[in-house]
Amino acid sequence: MFQLEKLVRGFRPLLYHYEQVILSRGRELFTATSDLSNIQWLCSLPTTAAQSLIPRVRLVERILRSSCHAACTLDENHILVSRRDEIWKIDTRSGRCELDLLIPYKRKALQLSQVELNADKCIGFGEYFDNVERGEVRVWIRRCEPSAQWKIAGQFGPNEIYHVHNLVWLDAKRKVLVLTGDFEHEAAIWEASNCLNSFAPILRGSQRHRACWMWASLSGTVFYATDSQLEENHVIGLDLNSAHPTPRVLSSIEGSSIYAGFGIDYAVFSTSVEPSAPSGRFIADLVSRQRGPGIRSNEAKIVSLASDGTTLEFFSAKKDAWPFRLAQFGTFMFPNGVMPAESFIAYGNAIENYDDRCLLFRRE
Repeated sequence: MFQLEKLVRGFRPLLYHYEQVILSRGRELFTATSDLSNIQWLCSLPTTAAQSLIPRVRLVERILRSSCHAACTLDENHILVSRRDEIWKIDTRSGRCELDLLIPYKRKALQLSQVELNADKCIGFGEYFDNVERGEVRVWIRRCEPSAQWKIAGQFGPNEIYHVHNLVWLDAKRKVLVLTGDFEHEAAIWEASNCLNSFAPILRGSQRHRACWMWASLSGTVFYATDSQLEENHVIGLDLNSAHPTPRVLSSIEGSSIYAGFGIDYAVFSTSVEPSAPSGRFIADLVSRQRGPGIRSNEAKIVSLASDGTTLEFFSAKKDAWPFRLAQFGTFMFPNGVMPAESFIAYGNAIENYDDRCLLFRRE
């Protein structure tokens, strides 16, 4: 069981990077120790003249989706940080910032994932955007060497998926899985080829196959939680050694799950409070506060997940009063990287009393 030990306001945790935690506040980046002590300024990401005129008001930041939202480690001295359609390379010794990739057509990466391709350590992502026309969706990759360049490794064709949620590296099987959404045949778990240029569906065509994260436990079982606002959500166990893997429902959860954090022998994940699928009425959808049918309460939960599939809900808080689409879903987020054995950090987003706060939990 974990207990809340500390709250730190105004910072978002992005990444466990060696002995440090990388935090963001607006366009600024900071370092801290894993217990959120000794917070030190690292750098400020460049902005346009127009962007610099926007004050750091939390509600404005939520509406504009202007904060940094993903990060990963390149090597001991370099990290990548994603902000909107930009991916920045940061030297953690000097604070020097360099634009590493501007994703075309204003698309973005929901997650930045460490994977391996032909024994090369790489960072990859799939494009995440409102793909209303069901056009092609590309998968990007770069080696972890700081001087490496991004390239398009492969793509999903028109009408195949809506967007990519995550790339998942399964070290024991030496393969990459791709998690895609959102509806009908678009919701799927795919196995990528060794070069990440083609994809074969493992599971497809059900909201039970719609996921944003996946964890390969020490026991060998792969776990994920479903991400559906349309129907009841579950924690799923999956045996990928089977010729025909079948999702095994382990427990039900109160809402969709978008975010998770991973330790060596445990994981934590959150549930989200979000609206139903868009109705096509733009203004009504934007300001709606009506939960989707798969979201059973107005509370976001934090749940621990053990290697045997046991789950334990140990923290919850209510979605705040602002509309879901306009001012973001109510949920808890977690930094990328490996969590310490005895503690972890969560971040409250659109949550009463915890919005824009780091929450440090410690194992009892």
